[in-house]
Order: sequence, then structure tokens, then C-alpha cells
Amino acid sequence: MSVISINKAMAHLRVDEDIDNDIASKLESAERIAKEYLNRNFYLDKAALDLAKEEIPLILSEAKVQYDQDVIFAKTLDGDLIDKFINTASLNYDTAIRKAKMISLGIIVNEAIEIGVLLILGNLYENREDLTTANVYELPRGAEWHLHPFRTDLGVC
Repeated sequence: MSVISINKAMAHLRVDEDIDNDIASKLESAERIAKEYLNRNFYLDKAALDLAKEEIPLILSEAKVQYDQDVIFAKTLDGDLIDKFINTASLNYDTAIRKAKMISLGIIVNEAIEIGVLLILGNLYENREDLTTANVYELPRGAEWHLHPFRTDLGVC
């Protein structure tokens, strides 16, 4: 479920109705893009953040069990398949760790993050066809300006 209401999103886009849930799905995507850029999740309120943090031990323990099972399976294979399947198990485990870390670093949504998401949504809505003159590999500049102060875990000290 989106942190930003569909009504706010439609007002931002200046549309009256969400035909076939097109805007709702683009809003979900815009929020996911913003979270990936921030390297952290954002939540509607403290209760939602606290509830999400309670899931971290389960996410990590399930990931560890799955990793161990995948490694055991990989060791039943022959030749270079062992390394490939162990590598896949490691990638899946790393993905679960990243998910837990994004929850752990989670913050309560604020106006700047909302604006950043809405600007991403506007870009997705405006450039919904494959052919576009916009650079689809970058965030809209305004979205980046609004989101960057809340970005974390950049990997540079």
C-alpha cells in the first residue's frame, strides 16, 4: 500500500480518475524507485515503521535457512554448477540482508520525500511509452533534490 494517497497523486497529475489502476501502479513504482534511491524504506507513521522493524529477525532467519538449504542443494550438483548455485544462494541472501537493512534504516515520510515521489510519478506518467526524449536512467532533477538529503548508505566514507 502506498504511503501517498491516490487522491494526492491524481491531484498532482491533474487527472480526475484512475482508469484501470494505472496511476495506483505507477505510484507504487514511484515509491519503490524513491526507496531504492534512498537505500531505505519510508513509512506513513511511527507505528508502521515500528511494525516493519519487528519483521527484521524473521526476514533474516528465513533468509539464513533458505541460504543453508540452497548450499546443501548446490553441493549435490556436479562441476561448475556448484559454484553457480552457491553464488545464486549468496545473492539471494544478500538481497534479504539489504531488505532488512532498508527497513532498519527506515524513516517516517516527510514533505520532501512526498514531493520527490510525486515528481517521479509525474515522470512515469508523462513518459509511459517506450519512446521518450527524457533520460529514463536518472531521477527527475527535482526528485533528486528533494530525496538526496535523506539518502543513506552510499558506500563512501
